[in-house]
Amino acid sequence: MKWGSLLVLAGLLALWAGLQPTSGKLVPDICRLPPEQGHCARYLKRYYYNWVTRTCQQFIYGGCQGNANNFKTRRECENRCKVGGKGLSLPGPDAASGMAAPGRWPDVQGRVKLGQPRE
Repeated sequence: MKWGSLLVLAGLLALWAGLQPTSGKLVPDICRLPPEQGHCARYLKRYYYNWVTRTCQQFIYGGCQGNANNFKTRRECENRCKVGGKGLSLPGPDAASGMAAPGRWPDVQGRVKLGQPRE
């Protein structure tokens, strides 16, 4: 039984190592947050990192509160969130089915879900 547990642990470690990008870096947690306008009524053009599409996209920020996935320029967003100029190295959900392709995608907290539909 002890050897079986060690084999399972070794398999999980191998799987985890295979999910790591070649640069050894993952997208920072703030870059996985959804865009958040905040509660104020200003109209400020800002950028957030969309980890599903692996691009920085524009949104309107109200000027207060919100979250840390909020950058004044596209360049600032890309410098903070893109890994090796290519963004997140894990596959995103399939647009047609909302399922992960080929079976894995990180949720907002950075955990890996296996075959779960997008929420």
